[in-house]
Amino acid sequence: MFIFFCCPPLPHDDWQWYVLKVKVGKEGNVCDMIQKNIESWDLRETILEVVAPSRTVTRTIRKKLVARDVPLHPGYVYMKVATALEPLIYCCLIIYYLLS
Repeated sequence: MFIFFCCPPLPHDDWQWYVLKVKVGKEGNVCDMIQKNIESWDLRETILEVVAPSRTVTRTIRKKLVARDVPLHPGYVYMKVATALEPLIYCCLIIYYLLS
């Protein structure tokens, strides 16, 4: 299951950010799958960027420092997509195919 949220476009911007809701903990996997398919299906003009923002957290476990990447927004992936309607339809179909 996925849900698209649309951010308001900036003036004179040909790209628009979309938020994709995914399972918590699967953000990195979804980003990797979309990135691989962007290149293999030649969609570089349609999808500019796919991001799951994270930060590195260092903790002490058993007297050792352990660094881990923690998502800033668990369960959400951000996509920068061309504003034309046709590319958005392609993106929806791609994501539906990847997540089903």
